[in-house]
Amino acid sequence: MFYFWKIVLPSPLNYIQAKNMRFFPFFFPIFFLCACNNDLSTIGHDLIVDGNAVEAVEYKITNTSTIRIDSFATSAGMYTAPVAKLLIGRAEDPITGTIACTPYFELVSSGSVRLTNAQSYDSITFNFAYTGDIWGDTTNLQTFYLFRMQTLPVLDELTKLIYNHAVVPHDPDTLAVIQFFPRKEKLKRLRFRMDDELGRELFNAIKSNELIISRSSFFLKEFNGLTLVADPGNTCLLGINSGPDSLKMSVHYSDGNNDYTYDFRKSSEYNEYTFLNVVNDAEGTPYNELKTQLDNLDFREAADFSGGEGQAVTQGLGGYLIKMRLPVYAANEKYQTIVKVELELFPQKGSSHLFALPPVLGLYRSDRLNKLVSVLTDAAGRPVTGSLVVNPVEPEKTGYVFDITDFYNTLVRQTTTNNNYILVSIPLEQLSTSFDRLSVNKRPVLKVYFAKYN
Repeated sequence: MFYFWKIVLPSPLNYIQAKNMRFFPFFFPIFFLCACNNDLSTIGHDLIVDGNAVEAVEYKITNTSTIRIDSFATSAGMYTAPVAKLLIGRAEDPITGTIACTPYFELVSSGSVRLTNAQSYDSITFNFAYTGDIWGDTTNLQTFYLFRMQTLPVLDELTKLIYNHAVVPHDPDTLAVIQFFPRKEKLKRLRFRMDDELGRELFNAIKSNELIISRSSFFLKEFNGLTLVADPGNTCLLGINSGPDSLKMSVHYSDGNNDYTYDFRKSSEYNEYTFLNVVNDAEGTPYNELKTQLDNLDFREAADFSGGEGQAVTQGLGGYLIKMRLPVYAANEKYQTIVKVELELFPQKGSSHLFALPPVLGLYRSDRLNKLVSVLTDAAGRPVTGSLVVNPVEPEKTGYVFDITDFYNTLVRQTTTNNNYILVSIPLEQLSTSFDRLSVNKRPVLKVYFAKYN
């Protein structure tokens, strides 16, 4: 069914690389991923002839599905900006299942410092600062276990990156048990007592000015780093600042009159060893069928689960993207011109409880095998994005609108029929830093506006 109306139209209007189906930080121009083909449904249309006018045809995009990226990088490169944020915790999403995030990070010494015999060890603490990002049920006590890594992470030979499935073995002994209620007003900066045996060992090394203290690279190779593991009973994810002023171990000592602190801080120089392990267990949801990036979950197959026509989802951490094959309508009648084309998505009602809607979504060109070919851009080369537009008067009209006029006009001029696959996603550079999610249970809508003259 199509709906027509007459309107007055305003003027008509990237380090990504791939290897073995892996997804990398979003700076390279080409993406390589994979998937299954969907047949394009034929959609009829009628045009209203009403003199010189701008008219609109509305299409429901029947060829809609969900795909899942095999893997994506959660570390920074050796010569790129450091990872600014890590996620910790575990949360249960009723749509995509359970997500658990385990950060791994290196620490380095602060250099030589003179200590006197009068100064003695007091304690050692682990410190981090909260970023303000939180998803899930925040009413329960959250528990984390701090462990020392047994080795440094292994970087990918080709890309020198680390991916979301990577795991590094850690010592069995717990250095600290961290517990807190995730109330935002109390999360600005947190400090927890660590094992005193490690604290005394480090204090003696500081006092003796050992090589692991005077040379940070020696400490890195000796200590390897830390990992923060969420308890299976945790119910939320939260962001922690991964800068040197946030993530650190602090050895506290005194001379009876004054208190002192020596910090082992998160490194900037060796930031390539900081990464996030992400595990998504989608058992009990339709998305458990997405075992590889070649798999598609058709919109209709999730209908019973969503309570609507079907369901498709895009979400960070889990690597879910919405795939569509656009119906191509060529404006080939005499004096008929396509002047604007919009893609609309409306969030599933009630789906944003505990899990925020993304403020912005991106569009990416794909192919029949779910490979990401490139960012979708306008004629000026700018990435096409859609921002969440809230309609307080008619909440059902709250949604995302993408202007794809330039891309669509290019489609209708081409003879090939395989360039009309697109993907909707949270910005790809946020895949490892955001659990924002958009689920839709009504098919996306394509609106084609055209001008017709007598």
